[in-house]
Amino acid sequence: YSQLSSTSVRVTWQPPVHPNGVIARYRVSYVDGIHSRLVQSARVQSVPANNDGNRVTLARLLPFTSYTAWMVAVNGRSSSGASDVVQFKTLSSAPSKPMSVVVDDIKPQAAGLRWRPPTYLNGVVQKYHVYLVRGHIDNPLPSTKSWKTVNSTTRNTYLHNLVQATQYSVWIVAVNVREGSQQELPSPSSDITVFTTTAYQSPQNMAVSSITAVSVKVTWQKPSGLPKDVTVTGYVLDVYNTDKNRKIKIRRDNTTSTEIKLERLSPFSSYLIEVAVQVGGPGLGQTASRPFKTKQSAPSAPMQLKVHSQTIGSRTATVTWRPPTRSNGVLRKYRLFVRAVIGDNGAVPSGLQLDLTDGNLTVSSSVTAATLSSLSPASKYSVWVVAINVGSIELISPLAGPVHFTTHPEASTPPQKVRVSNITAVSVTVSWNKPIKVLGVVSQYRLIFRWNNGQKIELWTNNEPRLEQIVGRLLPYTEYSVQVSAGTENKSNEILWSDGSQVINFSTMQTAPSKPQHLNASRVWSRSAELQWEAPEYPNGDIQLYRLRLYTKLPTSSKNSFQPIWSLNTVQVAVSTGQLLTNVSRLVPYTEYQFSVVAVNLQNQNELVSPESTKLNILTRDEKPTAPSSCSVANKSESMLQVQWKAPSPGDYKIVFYKVDYNTMDGTQNQFKTVNRSPMYIEGLAPYTSYTVRVTAFTNNTMMMESPPCRLRAKTNVGVPPPPNKPVIHPNVTKSATSVSLILPTPNATNGPITSIEIIVVEIKAGVHWSEDNPLPTNDKDNRVATINTVTKVPVNEGPREFTIGQKADSYQLKPNTIYAFYIRWMTSEKGHNGSSWLASISQATVYTTAKLNIQHSSGSNGLIAAIVVVLIIIIGVTLVIIGIVVWYGLSTNHCLKRVSSNNAAQETKNKIRNQI
Repeated sequence: YSQLSSTSVRVTWQPPVHPNGVIARYRVSYVDGIHSRLVQSARVQSVPANNDGNRVTLARLLPFTSYTAWMVAVNGRSSSGASDVVQFKTLSSAPSKPMSVVVDDIKPQAAGLRWRPPTYLNGVVQKYHVYLVRGHIDNPLPSTKSWKTVNSTTRNTYLHNLVQATQYSVWIVAVNVREGSQQELPSPSSDITVFTTTAYQSPQNMAVSSITAVSVKVTWQKPSGLPKDVTVTGYVLDVYNTDKNRKIKIRRDNTTSTEIKLERLSPFSSYLIEVAVQVGGPGLGQTASRPFKTKQSAPSAPMQLKVHSQTIGSRTATVTWRPPTRSNGVLRKYRLFVRAVIGDNGAVPSGLQLDLTDGNLTVSSSVTAATLSSLSPASKYSVWVVAINVGSIELISPLAGPVHFTTHPEASTPPQKVRVSNITAVSVTVSWNKPIKVLGVVSQYRLIFRWNNGQKIELWTNNEPRLEQIVGRLLPYTEYSVQVSAGTENKSNEILWSDGSQVINFSTMQTAPSKPQHLNASRVWSRSAELQWEAPEYPNGDIQLYRLRLYTKLPTSSKNSFQPIWSLNTVQVAVSTGQLLTNVSRLVPYTEYQFSVVAVNLQNQNELVSPESTKLNILTRDEKPTAPSSCSVANKSESMLQVQWKAPSPGDYKIVFYKVDYNTMDGTQNQFKTVNRSPMYIEGLAPYTSYTVRVTAFTNNTMMMESPPCRLRAKTNVGVPPPPNKPVIHPNVTKSATSVSLILPTPNATNGPITSIEIIVVEIKAGVHWSEDNPLPTNDKDNRVATINTVTKVPVNEGPREFTIGQKADSYQLKPNTIYAFYIRWMTSEKGHNGSSWLASISQATVYTTAKLNIQHSSGSNGLIAAIVVVLIIIIGVTLVIIGIVVWYGLSTNHCLKRVSSNNAAQETKNKIRNQI
């Protein structure tokens, strides 16, 4: 076998020595486990005999598992015996995820962690990585570093240095190691387990005592069992008012003692007190709480006591008042005191003492009106009223009053048999019979309507002696009482009114409520808000439900329009009448919304909907966005990078700008830019340099909520090489007429690798001045003064090097006594952002004049040799001239002879033809 992996192996074999026919196929059997004999439960794979190389790959094997394999050959008649068995073991692979992650023994600063091994080990688990992050997450964070590594032999650990009363997410990864290497094979992450550390223990034996109407004493004891490293620095006491099923925090007190007296409380109010330990570390411990209720006290005096003149008869009068501003308990009843006024000045008799425990009339606390009867005609009276709470004793308020009034003279008896009919939400028909005893002639009737516990009275006067009246402008869904009084004229044309008739009670019908009141947002979060409101001033019926309407702000259609456009959300929330608050979810962070609420009554299964409440504008809080997604970076040139990304998910964050940080790997160019959208271009970068790039999203210019970054790496393109130093004439080489030795500068790879070095030789025309600052000639004008004669490439290597131009092996030779300019050109082979095939830079010129060709004449052998050479050159020249003349003459003569011979032959032919004719 060969090519062993975690899930496959290649098996090879040799054909049978004696096939005894034509081998048609082979059957390979294999089974997991180590077996010395054949196993019938083995898997079988059939392989054609013409299979290339007599080999087969067994796939879909289990990792880190031993196998036994054998095979048989099959010809046209039967199968062979089994081969010898071969045994092998597949390699390890990544295990499956760890199972059953459990957090227990949770404490304020620590917790125990245990888990079960992966279901499929696929090898020998070497270790476990434990990942721990603060907060609740649904998926493991790829960039999270391992919090702790645990040896594979222990599948439990203890999480230390946690923060009390804080939520954490933990997951585990198992790690195998590939055989023969140190390559780690991590498993998928386990399921995430979320837990919350506990708070420090609460104070013990908390109690409330000495409760009065306005104060209470609270005591407790220090918690027991606190860790030694936890120091109690004090206690925090929060006081909540819990009246009307609401929990409203009204105060916070700090103390280092274990008792406190709370004063300035409200009588007969429900409270909740919470005490928590304050420690040196972050946060507070668990709270101990106790509810209590202050005792009753006497209520304040009733308000607005008065006797309505329209209700004063000869023997009766109606008095009304308003409940006390502060009930300070359970209001049980009202007590009225009536006294006759003695004297003409209408003053109360001096020295009058009222026994507040004994009055003329006592009514229930649910009633704030009373009819005084058995009065004397044409008499003056004074009236007072007190409110009474009842506990173990009566708690009587101060007196309200007195109020003075005078009864009318004797008049007719009241009308008879008063009745109501045709009741609607705002009207009713009242009818009656005439009085039994009439003193004079009845000229008109007066209808006295009372509602709101008798507090409000309205008169309707019938100026005609009719026995029926239609009364409008009533309040919907309101309990009324009505009386009818008859008016007769006396001799002085004064109207004398009778006492009121029998009281008739009735209720008007329901109609749509008035708009709900005081809509406000008690709490606003980034994606939800808690709204509450108060009932309509006029419910006009039994309110069945409330509907909350949500408006979303749309962009204005015109640049000149300053009025926002609001779109009504079709989703409406039904709220029960006893709640008057609701939580609205699925909002978008840092977004403006409008809310309104309507109340709904039901009349005969028909909805009676109120007008909308005053609209409430809210701005949801901002929240930290997630990191930008699909981030990428591309190098656009030697000094520019293009960075692209997508907005954080979900796409409802109000991103105001993105911050792109970029820095070289060595941290020498730490800069940033802010943009509003993707993509962006970072310019002014160094060529051929690696950069790290971070993209973060920001919401809300005020709060500056920053997302986690997405991180990128990129490298700018190769740039134009820096200008080379000019070549230097070698100082130790003798000046020559036909060659020069140059010392070349060391290549500078700051902007990228130098892939080609060239020496450019420029011949300067005679009489032209050329300096090192003259650029390399590039056009026809320059060619008049200089000529580029050669471009020589030299090998690229580091360090200074020598190069000689004009050697015998060179194709180009310098001219004696000639001015030359030598330039160095460094080039790269990568394309620049303008599409050129290379980037290059050229040095300044090194100007050099070659030596003159100097032939020296001397006596002796050198002069003789020179003379001989000159003579030989002259002889050779004359000889060549003579040979040329002879050859030319010979060729010309031959050509003429050929022409003469040709002419003679032609004449002979003509003569023969003429003779034949």
